[in-house]
Amino acid sequence: MAPRIAVVGARGLVGETLIQVLKQRAFPHAGIQAVRVRDFTPEQVTDADLIFLAAPAALSKQWAKELVAERRVVIDLSDAWRQDPSVPLLLSGLNLECVDQHQGILASPNCTNGGLVRVLDVLRRTSTIRKVVVTTFQAASGGGRQLLQSIQTPDTPLHANVLPQCDRFTEDGATLEEHRVVQESLRLLGDPGFEISATCVRVPVEVGHGLSVWIEAEQAFNLHQVQQKLQAQSNMEVAVNAAEAPTPKSVCGQEGVFVGRLRLGASTKQLQLWIVTDNLLTGAASNAVDIATALLPQ
Repeated sequence: MAPRIAVVGARGLVGETLIQVLKQRAFPHAGIQAVRVRDFTPEQVTDADLIFLAAPAALSKQWAKELVAERRVVIDLSDAWRQDPSVPLLLSGLNLECVDQHQGILASPNCTNGGLVRVLDVLRRTSTIRKVVVTTFQAASGGGRQLLQSIQTPDTPLHANVLPQCDRFTEDGATLEEHRVVQESLRLLGDPGFEISATCVRVPVEVGHGLSVWIEAEQAFNLHQVQQKLQAQSNMEVAVNAAEAPTPKSVCGQEGVFVGRLRLGASTKQLQLWIVTDNLLTGAASNAVDIATALLPQ
């Protein structure tokens, strides 16, 4: 039977996009219930078989386990469960075969990680990667509707400005977002044996996260072969001409990972590239729906 679906956080940017994706893909269901975060209680979704939590981590930590029932599954889009070893962290195109290992809760990764992890997964198959340094340029929509609206308002921090901070700072001087990029990437890649460092920057762009990535390996990179390997991936596009590199504006509303600016670094063992994804769509909503699709009987 088709599941009865509830989307908690349906009025948020990600929740709205998630419902759009469910409808566009004609995801089989026996009804979609749109639930607001404000004043949420578990009693509101007692009839649901599949619950998407497009809500703050605090709500998920408080209610996710209580929402799990014998035949009910929760797909969480916050960072509440991403580092819990008992909760599968799933990325489409990487590890959806692990979907059945859940105990009622499934986690979708940070919207910044999908493109980076998919590219690194391709490269590590033929290269022994040693270090990865990534600088993100993250759209305002990644911080919610209020931050998105602020980029049009003078005298707000992100209006006509760039902020070298996403989320709050931790004791080591990094931000929570930078820790998420590193820790979730390493978990998704299964302890890959290389280091990842990140600096996350918020930019006054509505939708679309850009990532500048520097990779060092033990072997020399062949740019033509790297290009071919990335182009061979489904849902990944590579701009051959450097001047045609993807931008947040050019990929907005499009599913997939968009790559450009492929070039060597200071040596042939260093590779540099640029990645852009629609953070609301590919980075969040589409992946959550892909997880749900993998749950359906085949």
